[in-house]
Order: sequence, then C-alpha cells, then structure tokens
Amino acid sequence: AKADEKTERHLNPLSVLHRVDELLAEDSIIVADGGDFVGSAAYIMRPRGPLRWLDP
Repeated sequence: AKADEKTERHLNPLSVLHRVDELLAEDSIIVADGGDFVGSAAYIMRPRGPLRWLDP
C-alpha cells in the first residue's frame, strides 16, 4: 500500500495521517484544510465524536 512505501528524502503523507490518527486523544478536535491532503485525511482519520472534525 502507498502508506507503507519507504522514502528517505520526504515524509509519506499517508503514513503521517495514520500515525497522527493513532496518537489522537479521545477529546481531540481535528482542523484540516489543504485540498488533496484533506481528502486523504478524511478517509484515514477518525473524528472522535460529533463536532470533532472542522474543515473550514
């Protein structure tokens, strides 16, 4: 999968999203903006409850 691809020069954004999702506390609020990156985040990250995902 793309998230498992190794790179030494750049961060893999899919790997970053998976890792951030693993580390988020239950009371976290996710604020995201940025086109394609937000589209990927919407598929990978899990909001922890109602009104916990803000996409201005």
